[in-house]
Amino acid sequence: MIKVTKDFETQSECNLKKSGPYEYSRHESTRVLCLSFKRNDSKKVHLFKFEQMQKQFSDFPIEFQKMWASWVDHPDFVFSAHNSFFELCIYENILV
Repeated sequence: MIKVTKDFETQSECNLKKSGPYEYSRHESTRVLCLSFKRNDSKKVHLFKFEQMQKQFSDFPIEFQKMWASWVDHPDFVFSAHNSFFELCIYENILV
């Protein structure tokens, strides 16, 4: 099993502690600054900075799209995060 650990860094006028992850992710001022992720079978840390994160997924480099899609669709890959609900809210409400 291959574990991919991901982490979003964000910025917002919304107070995360007061609003909670879901409302924070839906706030109009919330934006993703970067995404980092690492596979447990590799030392390489992938980092996508602000400029890349402001694009639609379809505008990401084709190599990244293919790599990410192959991981998501592969039964041996598991995605994890240190605060998984927050990461899921950011992913679902901002990036997708």
